[in-house]
Amino acid sequence: MYDKDKVRNVPHVEVTVDEDDVETGALKILQTIRPEWHKDTVQFKLQVLDSALYSGMGLDLDYSLYPDKAFQTEWITAYLTEYNERPPTEEEVEDLYVQVNRFVLASHLFWAIWACIQAEHSYINFDYLGYAMVRFKEYFARKATCSILGRSS
Repeated sequence: MYDKDKVRNVPHVEVTVDEDDVETGALKILQTIRPEWHKDTVQFKLQVLDSALYSGMGLDLDYSLYPDKAFQTEWITAYLTEYNERPPTEEEVEDLYVQVNRFVLASHLFWAIWACIQAEHSYINFDYLGYAMVRFKEYFARKATCSILGRSS
């Protein structure tokens, strides 16, 4: 099913949970990976998250507003400076930029596939195929760029 040692040892990737993890029971699996997680703490954070987030599905997102590399690296530099309490190296900034954008690509593909499955099996009246098309479109628009990230020139 999964190799918890591989998940524990993925460099620079922190495992997080959201409401779907708790609702599907995946929190039990995640707690075997990170035993220090306490269900009540996670539950509280999720309740705060639920009350703070907009509940729309994102069919009307304007992906043309997605930040360009200059903006992202400026933001990543500020974030890493605060997080590490020192200015990051160019390599650290580039590594995080690559990682973030690869995960964005994976997210588009994941949610597109999820929506296709929901379109076939869900009883909820929602345009899952429309949502899948939005996510597939963005996935393919970014795929070529993301596939070359991190390669030396």
